Amino acid sequence: MSDAARAAVDLADLLLKGNYAERVAEDRAAMPAALRDQVDAARDHAHAAFGENTVNPQPAMPSDFPEWVVLSVTTAWTGWIYGESRTCPHAPTPVMPQPVCAVAWMPNVITCLACTAMLSDITDEQARQCDGCGSSDSESLVGAKIVAGQLLFFLAVCETCRWDNPVLRKGTPA
Repeated sequence: MSDAARAAVDLADLLLKGNYAERVAEDRAAMPAALRDQVDAARDHAHAAFGENTVNPQPAMPSDFPEWVVLSVTTAWTGWIYGESRTCPHAPTPVMPQPVCAVAWMPNVITCLACTAMLSDITDEQARQCDGCGSSDSESLVGAKIVAGQLLFFLAVCETCRWDNPVLRKGTPA
């Protein structure tokens, strides 16, 4: 298991079992003010570009999501931070905060907002599969997005894998 994969599991555990709000406050307080401002601006830009989460209103807590969703997001995040992800030609980097996008079916690819078309490179089989269980019930698939700080994460879920969320339950696409 790579360092990024171990970090993704550890981060998911921390987010799901730790005192998330307190930890975020501590981490933000430890950040240099200029970096904190850049991270906040990137988060605000992500929200302005794509709106709020379709799966929870902000601020969503990691415990609002199934573990597989949290692990999917942390896998994309840590792969990028550890330099193991491919990026678009604009080469977004965590040290220069900006909104970035990832998708569940290509977790090791990160793009800037201008290059999200790279993420649509999906096979017909992938397009018909739930990102939670892998079932190919394409009739019940609903697209969803999660805004996790500066990361916009997109996924598709079937009826069985939709968690308790009115938007997803109604089958409204993201």
